[in-house]
Amino acid sequence: MNIADFKKKFNSKNTSLVQRIVLAFIFGWLALIIITVLSVNLSIKEKVTEGFYQSEEKHLLMLIERVENAFEQRKLILQQLAPLMLENDQSLIEEKQMSDVLKIAQLSNLFQEFVVLNANGVSIGQYPFNPDRVDIDYSDRSFVRTVMETKQGVISFPVLGRVTNLPSIFVLEPILDNENTLLGVLIGRVALEKDSLFHQISNEFVRFEGELLILDISHGIFIAATDINKIMQPVQPKSVVSNIVDSYNLGELYKDASKDWIYSIEKFNSFEWVIINLTPISTVTELVRYYVVDYLKIILPLIFILGVIVNIWVIRIFNPLRHALHQLENNLLNHSKYSSIHVSRADEVGRLLMAINELELMRDKQEKIKEELLSNVTHELRTPLTAIRAAINLLSVDNGSISKAEQKELIALSQRNSDKLLLLISDLLDLSSLSQGRLVLDMKKYNLYDVVFEAVNDIESIAINAEIKIYLESDDLKVFVSVDKFRLQQVLFNLLSNAIKFSPENSTIMVKLIVDTTKVSVLISDQGVGISEENHRMIFERFTQVDSSEVRVKGGTGLGLAISYELIKEMNGEVWLKSYPGKGSTFGIDLPVVSNS
Repeated sequence: MNIADFKKKFNSKNTSLVQRIVLAFIFGWLALIIITVLSVNLSIKEKVTEGFYQSEEKHLLMLIERVENAFEQRKLILQQLAPLMLENDQSLIEEKQMSDVLKIAQLSNLFQEFVVLNANGVSIGQYPFNPDRVDIDYSDRSFVRTVMETKQGVISFPVLGRVTNLPSIFVLEPILDNENTLLGVLIGRVALEKDSLFHQISNEFVRFEGELLILDISHGIFIAATDINKIMQPVQPKSVVSNIVDSYNLGELYKDASKDWIYSIEKFNSFEWVIINLTPISTVTELVRYYVVDYLKIILPLIFILGVIVNIWVIRIFNPLRHALHQLENNLLNHSKYSSIHVSRADEVGRLLMAINELELMRDKQEKIKEELLSNVTHELRTPLTAIRAAINLLSVDNGSISKAEQKELIALSQRNSDKLLLLISDLLDLSSLSQGRLVLDMKKYNLYDVVFEAVNDIESIAINAEIKIYLESDDLKVFVSVDKFRLQQVLFNLLSNAIKFSPENSTIMVKLIVDTTKVSVLISDQGVGISEENHRMIFERFTQVDSSEVRVKGGTGLGLAISYELIKEMNGEVWLKSYPGKGSTFGIDLPVVSNS
């Protein structure tokens, strides 16, 4: 499938890489925004809720302080009033005088009613006057008996008045003479339904849609509440307030009382009371919503701006790559020569563009090599085939004019050219086998000197015909290697035949063995034209020739060195070259030593 077919088949899916990256960033930003909103919502909700609790706890502590200070102030007033109920610090004053003193004290609005009891707990004076309170015995009240027995001031728990039947708290103070004898008890009544302090506190919470409750936990009744219908009413079992009180008593106080309410609770210092603030959960969630909206107003524009900057940056990064791919695609479609891409950066994209340049140059180079190879192979095939055909034609039309000597010569000519064809085909088959990893070597242990000696001896006749001398040094050297003898001699024959081919007449080729501790080297040195240093590595590449014109003069396909390089590599060795133009060449074969004896 070519590029045009590929684009046609996948036309609906040919979104560019830049577009996909931009889309990925867009979806990434959207995901980031969603995750940010969720995380911010959770984080802010937790912080707002915690801040709300802390704020409400401080508020409750302030309310407790207000209530306790108010009752301390009331107790202090009674302490100041109690001595005024005595005449000469010895006996109680007359009822009319009591009424006048209490009338003045009542102007403070801290008490709704005053009652004076004698030492036996019977009422003897009051203000405002209520005929139903005359001569009433209060000694059965526990808080009255406590004052009578201890001669200490007391603040009662909330109780229902016998006369008013309304919830009240009583502040009591003993009336003592100089000898600390109890002469009476002064009582101030705080009517919860009329007390301004509790009304102020309740009104503060009504504004916030919350519910404020002051609870006497000893008796399980409401002392004060935003809902006045709860005052002096018992706490219902299994209610929200009951669960709060139970968890508080068990020391396992949790923040969430129900799914609809959150609460704060604090204990009074002077009373067995607790104050509870119940707030609808919607109040907190509304605050969270405001915070999240404010946060998004700030963060969303920043994310949008950052997204635009990143998208522009991505497009700028990949634009050179897009242009390069477009150029490469046009070259491939039009089969035109590749024009190098300008690279102006050193990052990954720049290195990728450089790699594309290298690959395309390599492609052009390979195309050129293949063309030259095809030309060389065609020439090498045509020359012997032409000679064989001419000889066969002469022999086939023999009318007695060709002598037997000439016939033998034509037959010999056909044989030589057949051998050339066979050698060329063998080279091509060997190269194919090496490329596909199908060539199997017969590795055995040989004395390297013997193998080299045979190769030199086999090619010596060719050297003599070319008027070139071959010298083999290191006579009778014993060094053993593990090689495929036939293939190694094939390599030696290639190197020696090349040395003969490119050496001038009356020159010398030196063959030498040099033994190291772990390897042995076979050096083949000639006095030929030499090879420039930049071409040293190239001559071992497949389908590569240094100078095609020179090869044409000398003949050959240029496959011998590539095959030799691969064969020696398969035998765990290495082929190398040391050469300079005009100074000849030295080809070396390094092989690992198996044993030396």
